[in-house]
Amino acid sequence: MVKGEFIGALGGSFAYRRKRVGWHLINYPNSLLAQVLKAKYYPNSDFIHTQLGNLPFLTWRSIWAAKGLLKDGLCGCIGKGDQLSVWNNCWIPGVDINGIGNRINNSGIELVSGLIETSTRMWKRDLIENTFPERIAQKILQILLAEVEHEDFQV
Repeated sequence: MVKGEFIGALGGSFAYRRKRVGWHLINYPNSLLAQVLKAKYYPNSDFIHTQLGNLPFLTWRSIWAAKGLLKDGLCGCIGKGDQLSVWNNCWIPGVDINGIGNRINNSGIELVSGLIETSTRMWKRDLIENTFPERIAQKILQILLAEVEHEDFQV
């Protein structure tokens, strides 16, 4: 193995570990690690929307540096839909949130739960087709909803 290959492989594993810790902070916000870091570095926000801050410890700087990797790869898994923003969260597989569509048509819709008929756990087809471009509406309607409501989470 050449020295550069070794360093590249080592760096890759470090990046993976940092990304994994960030994923843990998002999916397990009540863990001791998440609570300690939140209290110190982002008391009024969440991990994804936090700033680096002034004079952070090296550990936090490393975890925060992997945040961009997580942001690019995270997508919301729909449960109740009451914690996922239609316009600000990645919740449609294969669609960038910047390309979702025209918010002006239905400015009253903020959360994904507004697109779900709660009694039947089915998508509100007419609302979706009138709110989003055809390509995106079809992608939304292809997302299967669980029969039993559960909390939203990001994967």
